[in-house]
Amino acid sequence: MDPERSSKRKAVKDLFQSSKRLHHTSSHVTTGLSDIPTVKVPSRAESAWAAFTTVLSVVEKVSVVFPPLQSAIGGITALIKTFEVRFNM
Repeated sequence: MDPERSSKRKAVKDLFQSSKRLHHTSSHVTTGLSDIPTVKVPSRAESAWAAFTTVLSVVEKVSVVFPPLQSAIGGITALIKTFEVRFNM
């Protein structure tokens, strides 16, 4: 077997072995390898909250033609920002 093919085989084998060590937890993905940082995966609640606040900001921007709605959304947005600051979200 030529050396190049042997080194490619070893690289594939090492990659396969490291992928077998992947461990999934509810909020973090860890690899078991100390040199690879962990990645925080947002929970469903965090994703839903981000989507909700995004929708509110879009509705506020497009509600210029209906000032009462824009005012209501602006008030809700201010409450959310206060809540996020208060609870360090």
